[in-house]
Amino acid sequence: MRRRTFVTACGVTALAGCIGAGSDDSDNNDNESDGGPTGNESDGNDNTGGDSLGATDPDPTEFSGSGNATTDTFTVRPGLTVLDIEPMSGLRVDVIDSGGNVWRSLEGDIQNYKAFIPIDVPQGEYTMEIRTDREWSVSVVQPDVGDGDLVTPPATLTSSEPAYLGPIDFSDVNSVAINHTGVGEFSLKLYTLGGEYLGEIYADQGIFEADVSLDHGGQGWIVCAAVSDYEVTLETDDGETDSMLGAGGGGGGGNSSS
Repeated sequence: MRRRTFVTACGVTALAGCIGAGSDDSDNNDNESDGGPTGNESDGNDNTGGDSLGATDPDPTEFSGSGNATTDTFTVRPGLTVLDIEPMSGLRVDVIDSGGNVWRSLEGDIQNYKAFIPIDVPQGEYTMEIRTDREWSVSVVQPDVGDGDLVTPPATLTSSEPAYLGPIDFSDVNSVAINHTGVGEFSLKLYTLGGEYLGEIYADQGIFEADVSLDHGGQGWIVCAAVSDYEVTLETDDGETDSMLGAGGGGGGGNSSS
C-alpha cells in the first residue's frame, strides 16, 4: 500500500513523499534467493493532483518474506533513509554493513516509531537480518531530492500515518503548530539534511494542540510517528510555546534513531 501525505503551502495542495511497506511487488523485478526473502525495486508513481512540495516519492527497495531471513544487499545514499516495516511488533531487524557490523538493532523502536524508522547510518552497502515467526516486509525509503524541492514556511503536513517532510529550510521557522485529533501516541522528530538525528521536537498522546518553539536554522527533515489524524504546520511567527528544541539538538525525551 502506497501512503500518500497531503501537504499545503500558501493554499496550494500537494503530495509529500511517504511510502507504505505493503506495496504490490512488480512481477518483472522480483529477485528471490533460495529460501530467502524477496527483494525488488517497486515502480514509482509520479505525484499528481497538484504541484509537489518537498522531495518526490522515491522508488523504495522492497523486501518481503516469512520467518527468519537475511535480505539481499541494498545501498544507503547520503540523505534521509527510512525503513518502513510490517508488522509493527513480533520481529527484530538488524541493519548490518558489508563488514558484518550491526549498525542498528530494531525491535522496541519498531513500535515506538510506528514502524517508520529513520536509520542514521553511513552511506554504503547493507543487508538486514530478520528474526520473526511471521510474514514480514521492509521497504528502504530514500527520498529523491531535486532542484526546487526545498520546503519553506508556511507549510502544513497533514496525514493519519507516519510521514516525512523535507528537505526543509528552517532559517525562517520559529515554531511548529501541532494538531492531533486522534487517539494513540504522536511524536515529531528532527533530522539534518544528511539524515542525522537531532532530537525530538514534541511528543504526546490523545487529542491535543501544541505550539512548539523551534530554533534549528539549517536544512533538514521532520518525521512524524502517528497512526491517527494530525496536522503539523511550520510557522514563521513566534508564539506561546509548550517545549523547545534548540539549534543542534536537545529537548524532548524521545529515543535517538542513531
